[in-house]
Amino acid sequence: MNKRLILGVVTVTSAVVLSAYGSQGSSSSHSISSDATSKANTPASPKEKSDVSSTTSSQTSTHKATSQQVKGKLASVQVPKLIWDNQKQVALNAFINSWGSRFSPAQEYDNFYPYTTATNDYMGYNFPDDFSKNNIAVNDQHVNINVSQTGANKYDYNVVAIYSDYPNSHSTIDAHLYFMAIHNGQPVVLITQQNQGTPDNMLHFKPTANQELAGKFAQLVKSTSQPIHNAPVVSYEGAKFDYRQIGVMAYKYANPDATPLVDYLGTNPLAALTSDDGMFQIGTRDTSKTIMYHYDQNGVHLTWNESGKKVDVSLADLVKATYQTPTQQNDVNMAAQMVPLS
Repeated sequence: MNKRLILGVVTVTSAVVLSAYGSQGSSSSHSISSDATSKANTPASPKEKSDVSSTTSSQTSTHKATSQQVKGKLASVQVPKLIWDNQKQVALNAFINSWGSRFSPAQEYDNFYPYTTATNDYMGYNFPDDFSKNNIAVNDQHVNINVSQTGANKYDYNVVAIYSDYPNSHSTIDAHLYFMAIHNGQPVVLITQQNQGTPDNMLHFKPTANQELAGKFAQLVKSTSQPIHNAPVVSYEGAKFDYRQIGVMAYKYANPDATPLVDYLGTNPLAALTSDDGMFQIGTRDTSKTIMYHYDQNGVHLTWNESGKKVDVSLADLVKATYQTPTQQNDVNMAAQMVPLS
């Protein structure tokens, strides 16, 4: 009897212990599941947000830096867009020569500006020098007129080119003098055939009635400048360079004292950039400073015209020597669009 009681107590006690253990195990399992769910749904702490933001910002900065490296540090350099440049001038010269030859008898025109000749004379007038007389009238109105090589708005009429057939015909009856100009932002071709003095001492012009001539000049002014030589365009640090830019940079590299290039090459009527069978030459009447060059993506090959000295310069070194500062960049880009071409 006593043994049964003891066994019963042991059995009941074991059951209670097992029941209690099972209850704790179930509670523990539920608690773990609840904690996991709670953590997943809990908003990120300020520190966690900061870390995420920092990572995103770092990735964005890295992307921007990579993009800038791909573009190159010179990609943002703006090449001035001129109303009139040397390539347009060459195209106009070619048109004038062809256009004049179709008349009967043919009219042979000399370019008084921007190129000078030994005979830039129109019945006693010498242009562009005689603009200083300030005695030009357009449609019987005295006007402020003078040369502006790039067409920049400096005067009422900004003359970019001057042509006359008088030096070749010597006719005081049929000679023509043309001013190609920009007036109030618009192209206009002015003509005079005046062959004697007037009571007001003015030289009188009017817009030409020749629509072919006026139309061609207007088309050139309003169109994009086109290369006149089949030469490569090379690139460095995101910037692109054509044969004109390479030419003036090469001239500067060979002649470090040529500052600014706009004065030495751009506005100097005795300067020239010429091409012969793939070899370019750039210089002025000072033949000791004139150089010949040809180039590709790897570099520029220079030859001094007078001494025969030869130097090979990498594109990187040429840029570093001549195209680093904003002043240098603007000087190169302006001179390249102004130096007389042939």
